[in-house]
Amino acid sequence: MKLLIVRHGDPDYSIDSLTETGWIEAELLSDRLCKLDVKAFYCSPKGRARDTAKATLEKLGRQAEILPWLREFSPQVLRPGKDKPGVAWDWLPQDWTKDKGFYDREHWWENDRFTAAGVREEAQWVWDGLDELLARNDIGDVVGGYVPLTSKGGSYWGCCPFHNEKTPSFHVLQDKQFYHCFGCKKGGGVINFIMEIENLSYPDAIRFLARRVNLPVPEEENDGGTEKLRRRMLELNRDAARWYYQTLQGPEGAAVRAYLQKRQIRRGIAVRFGMGAAPDSWDSLLRAMTQKGYSKDELVRAGLVVQNKKGGLYDKFRNRLMLPVIDVRGDVVGFGSRVLDKSEPKYMNTTETLTYSKRRVLYGLNLAKKTKRPNIILCEGNLDVVTLHQAGFDNAVASMGTALTVEQTRLLSRYTKELVLCYDNDNAGRLATQRALEILRANGEDAYVIGEITEGEEKVVLC
Repeated sequence: MKLLIVRHGDPDYSIDSLTETGWIEAELLSDRLCKLDVKAFYCSPKGRARDTAKATLEKLGRQAEILPWLREFSPQVLRPGKDKPGVAWDWLPQDWTKDKGFYDREHWWENDRFTAAGVREEAQWVWDGLDELLARNDIGDVVGGYVPLTSKGGSYWGCCPFHNEKTPSFHVLQDKQFYHCFGCKKGGGVINFIMEIENLSYPDAIRFLARRVNLPVPEEENDGGTEKLRRRMLELNRDAARWYYQTLQGPEGAAVRAYLQKRQIRRGIAVRFGMGAAPDSWDSLLRAMTQKGYSKDELVRAGLVVQNKKGGLYDKFRNRLMLPVIDVRGDVVGFGSRVLDKSEPKYMNTTETLTYSKRRVLYGLNLAKKTKRPNIILCEGNLDVVTLHQAGFDNAVASMGTALTVEQTRLLSRYTKELVLCYDNDNAGRLATQRALEILRANGEDAYVIGEITEGEEKVVLC
C-alpha cells in the first residue's frame, strides 16, 4: 500500500478556504493526481482541505471520505520564545529537538507546555475510544463469526479464511488479541482482521466494529448534520428491509412466495439475500414506519414513499418482490424490485438518495466479496445474481442497470483483477458489454466474457 499525504493549498484562514494562489495550486495538484491510480480519497473536515481536493474529485467523478481525525492538532501550545499560545505546526525543529522528553514514547506529553495546552486530554480521548472499541470486540468472538475455531492449548485454531487449506494453520491467541496464519503469513489484531476479511479501509473497519457492539463513532462535527441524517436513513432502510422480509413470510407475501417458487428460487437463497414482499397496498409501509417513529419527510428522503401533486403520500414499492441493496459495509442503502403483474416498470430501484447512488454500488457484492473464486461475474440483473449464487457461483454481482460505471469498476478492482461479463445476449446486452469492455480496458483491468459472436472482423465475447 502507498499513502500520499497532501497538504492543503495556500490558505485563507479567515474564511477557511484558499487564496487565489491556493486555488491555482489545487488545480495543478489535480493534474498530477488524476494521472495516478488512487484507490480511495480521505479528507479533513476543514474547508481549506476540502477545497484543495475539490478539483481532483470533480475531474475523476469521485468522492472523498471525511475523517474527523485528519483535522489539525487542536490544542494551543506555547512555543518557546513566544508569549502567546498557537498551533503546534508553527514550532520549528529546534523548539523540540533539544528536549529528550519529546522522544519518550510513554511520557512525551509530560512537560509544562503540553500540560497547559491539554494535550494529554486530547490524546486520551482518541486512546479511550479505540481501547473501548477493542475491548468490546474480543478477537475470538469476531473471528469466530467467520471461522469455525477449535480450542487447543489455551488458544484457538481453524482453517484460514484468506487462502484454501484443509489442515488448520490459522491461529488465534486470545490473551494477546492477535491472529496469525502459518500458511499465508497474514496476521494482526481485530481491526486488521476486519480490514482483511471485509476488504475495508481502516476508518470503515472502525465503524464496522463500532456498529457491531452499538458503540457510537464520532462523525464530522461541521457537516451540517449530513452524516447524522445519513445514519438515520440507513436505520430506516434496515427497518424497511426487515418489514418487507416479515411481510414475505405472512399472508400478504403469498403472491411473492408463489413467484419465487415459479422461478425455482429456494427459501434459503431468498433468506441469504434478505428478500421481501411489498404488498398490493398504497400505504402499508408508510403506516408501519411512522408507527416506528420515522417521519413522513424521512420516508420521502429515503425514496420509500412518494408525494403526489396534491401533497398526498403513498408507498413507492407496491405488489413487488423486494431485493435490499446492501453495500460492502453491510448497510442497506436502497432497494431493487420486480413487479408481480404486467404493470410497468417491470424492475424499479430506489431513486438517488443520500445513501444510494446506482453508480457507486453493485448488487450482491456484500456476498461476492467473500468468494474463494479467482474472479467476479458481472451480470445485468439482480435475479441473475440470485440464480447464479443458487447454482454455486457465489462470485456473481450486478450493476444497478445495464451500464457499468467507472465508480463501479474502481469498486470491483478492490476485490478482483479478473472480471467475467455475463450480460444478456440481446442488443442492449451487447451494447452494454461493449461499453463495459471499453471502461475496463481504459482502467487497465482484465475482462472476459462467456460465449462469443463475430461482428465483422472483431470478435466480441458475450453471455
